[in-house]
Amino acid sequence: MPMYQKLVSHFNHAFHKDRIEESAKKADMFAPGKRLDASFVVERDTKLHNSFQGYLDKLPGSFNEAIRGVIYHALSSHPPKPITLAWAPAYDFEMSVWESPCGITIHYRSRYPADPHPTRSNGED
Repeated sequence: MPMYQKLVSHFNHAFHKDRIEESAKKADMFAPGKRLDASFVVERDTKLHNSFQGYLDKLPGSFNEAIRGVIYHALSSHPPKPITLAWAPAYDFEMSVWESPCGITIHYRSRYPADPHPTRSNGED
């Protein structure tokens, strides 16, 4: 869990209101058809990056696409909108998204990153 909280903190730092203009310059990383890439929020080829990318790759396709879409929308808005990510443990995958004029919040629930889902162990939908 501490590693997971660290990832959420890195995400929130990258999409904070004080950095959103800089992040918006890389909106194309989240364009339709792109895969979520952990290197946007953590340094590539580090233990944290590899762990985070592995987790992103195991998310259900609908979650991956929904998160990517929210990020792309936020970064390509004029002006770009800050995003806050919040996570809580759960049995299944769940997500809520709130948008206001001053930002977007994504709250999602899932198993702990190392806890395999009982019906899916290979990360494929």
